[in-house]
Amino acid sequence: MIDEAMVEHASAKELIAQIQAMAPEEELFDAKVKVLSEQIDHHVKEEEEEMFPLAKK
Repeated sequence: MIDEAMVEHASAKELIAQIQAMAPEEELFDAKVKVLSEQIDHHVKEEEEEMFPLAKK
């Protein structure tokens, strides 16, 4: 679970860097923002529902 989280963090950082290097009117800008949003939502859900409860135990 930790390895997956680390990969997800690295992937998000890479996508953020790509978005920051782009102009909003560039092709794929909106798609990259949407994918990043979906990845972050998924990641937060996993942390809140799986990782945090295990850490509490």
